[in-house]
Amino acid sequence: VGGTGYYLHDYLITRDIPCLMVSPPSMPKASTDRVKNNRLDSEKIAQNLKSGVLPSIRVPDEAYRELRHLVHTRENYVAQGRIAKQRIKALLLFTHQTIKDPSQNWSSRYIKELTRLECSITTQQRLELLLEDLAYARKQNLKNLKNLRTYCQNQSIIKRNLGFLQSIPGIGFVTAVTLLANIGDPRYLSN
Repeated sequence: VGGTGYYLHDYLITRDIPCLMVSPPSMPKASTDRVKNNRLDSEKIAQNLKSGVLPSIRVPDEAYRELRHLVHTRENYVAQGRIAKQRIKALLLFTHQTIKDPSQNWSSRYIKELTRLECSITTQQRLELLLEDLAYARKQNLKNLKNLRTYCQNQSIIKRNLGFLQSIPGIGFVTAVTLLANIGDPRYLSN
């Protein structure tokens, strides 16, 4: 899709100009191709298009594009939280700190134990900053989950498809919405 999203595709389609979207990794590439620039890329695209070997992707409907934005935002905040936890663990390991509650399930009790650690001032300051990063990622993730639920409730087709996915044992809201965001409208699946 690139940095411009689907805007150019939508613009061309509304003007009855044929347009197909191609995923860059699906472009055939010779092992000797080491130089990359716009002119060479354009020539490769034209050659592959002329030979009919360019596999186009299906452009998702607007509702599924918006869902994908929300899901990717959620994934980003989850990743930020995981990074903050890894940095906290690394700091504890580096400074030889131990906690009475070794469960490390990141409960509020465990985080409170982290704030009570007896350590140097600089270690404590760094730990506080990392805990703030974790708290921020959690807060934003909860806010985004709320937005996701509201969005899905307001989109009838997405709500219906989520219901189908969640009827499968073991699939909850987060898994269902992530699957749906990645596959788009299931009506277009061939099998």
